[in-house]
Amino acid sequence: MENQEKKDPQFKSIGFLAPDEFGFADFLRQKLGGHIDICHKINNIAQLFQYQINVNSLNVKHLVSSVLYARILSTFQAAILLGYRGMNYQMVMLYRSILDYLYPLVAISMNPGFETEFTNSDLHNDLKMMNKLRNHFIRIKMKDQIPILEQRIADIKKQIEETGAREISIYDCAVKSGMVDHYDVIYSSASNVIHPSIRNLEDNFIFDNDEERSKILAIKNEPDIKDMDHSYSVMVKAVAQAMEAAGVIFEIEIPQLVYECCEQIEAVEKEFIAAEKNGD
Repeated sequence: MENQEKKDPQFKSIGFLAPDEFGFADFLRQKLGGHIDICHKINNIAQLFQYQINVNSLNVKHLVSSVLYARILSTFQAAILLGYRGMNYQMVMLYRSILDYLYPLVAISMNPGFETEFTNSDLHNDLKMMNKLRNHFIRIKMKDQIPILEQRIADIKKQIEETGAREISIYDCAVKSGMVDHYDVIYSSASNVIHPSIRNLEDNFIFDNDEERSKILAIKNEPDIKDMDHSYSVMVKAVAQAMEAAGVIFEIEIPQLVYECCEQIEAVEKEFIAAEKNGD
């Protein structure tokens, strides 16, 4: 962890909470300014679009979809803020969360009645939670709470039987949204960052030789732009897809600028990758 500590003594004591006195944000803009500009551009469009959504409070599709869209947008904004601090892994965690909201939103826009299936599936989550609580109270010997939870479990099981609710996974939503390939590649690779594995954890080691990796010199936990270009690209396209889905559900025309942002992020990404290969 020596590189950032030598540059910024405060980083050693408070980490990423340290003020950016040594200009990481400027460095980020120098390297990925095109990506960031497009992120801000589509954010401004998406933020204004949010206030064009007219929600019918008696319409389940409207209620669920409006919240999914709002979560996508706010999570996107949070990821942009993390980017300015060089928290590249945390950005990946957040863009996977964006996809958790995006797949059901797109699925709802494409499949009449899916919002009801999606809502009813939450009964299975309730059932799992109640079972875990019951097991917890059994372990800590709070016997007076167990009958209450068992009654709640019985009630939920009855609701599942009456509604025919089936458990719907995020993969099911990806299938329904026609985004299963996106799930298999983008979502799954992001999941590998969230769930620790030896291959993933090795990214935080600095080796004496990147190819042989025979000796670990230090542990890296400091601002880094590695793979952030990819994160920005994924998120811009996800926000555009969210706007498209919301446009279908709420019958709102999508501004042409949204599609231009998608074209621009692809062009900027190609330029960045080419420059990286050439060592620029």
